[in-house]
Amino acid sequence: MGRTSRLARGALSVLLTVCFGIAAAADATATRLYVTWYPWQADSVLAAWALKRHVSMAAEFEAAPNGAPVPADQALDIPESLYRRNGLRTAYEEVLRLHRVDSPCAERLRPIVRVLELASWRKAEHPEAENFEAGLLPLLPRQPGKGGLATAFAYVDQFCSTKGATPR
Repeated sequence: MGRTSRLARGALSVLLTVCFGIAAAADATATRLYVTWYPWQADSVLAAWALKRHVSMAAEFEAAPNGAPVPADQALDIPESLYRRNGLRTAYEEVLRLHRVDSPCAERLRPIVRVLELASWRKAEHPEAENFEAGLLPLLPRQPGKGGLATAFAYVDQFCSTKGATPR
């Protein structure tokens, strides 16, 4: 293979890397709407938080009336969603798995959401989960609609920045 061919392949490789990097960066900043059914629950809020903090800062969220049709590409924590609870994982864990999110905060939240979503009858055995939920639920939107999660997201951020005690 000649020197010119190697240079051309190298240039093509750099060009493709730059193009894919730009596409990935654009995807991370592109506004995307995710829709779940009202009422918001800890699992859907934490899935939304993970999408906003680790996947796309421009993500937006909406709670539609329970049972309303939602396009599959917008669905969050409902049966049509890529990010939904299954027998093994919560919707939150599906976001972490599918987007390869690995952060200390994400890992700290994992056992909490598992108790709240998959074993709610065991909350009393897990005071951190119980306290987290008690602090989160009053911050959730009171009716279907777009947005309204900023305070809940701030609560999760504060929780992640504290050691031990759940923020109040």
